[in-house]
Amino acid sequence: MGKLSKNTIQQLFNKYDKNKNGVIEKGELTECFKEIIGSIEEMSPEELEKIVNEGMKNFDENANGVIELNEFSNIIKFFVEEKGITFEE
Repeated sequence: MGKLSKNTIQQLFNKYDKNKNGVIEKGELTECFKEIIGSIEEMSPEELEKIVNEGMKNFDENANGVIELNEFSNIIKFFVEEKGITFEE
């Protein structure tokens, strides 16, 4: 499985940073997870919320309540390595 380029990760980050403030907020992360995880499995709104809350807890390394680019990169790597999800280069 190929490694994603920094450019691809940046493009994905920009896609989900809807308000263009340089971070992924919880609502934006919800949309991201809904799209990415929803492509491989059905989820109820409750399941999605649980996954988003776990994602915020596990990937928000500096605990500032938002996901920064380096943290988002770790999320994408997790999806690729652990879930086998592929992203367009």
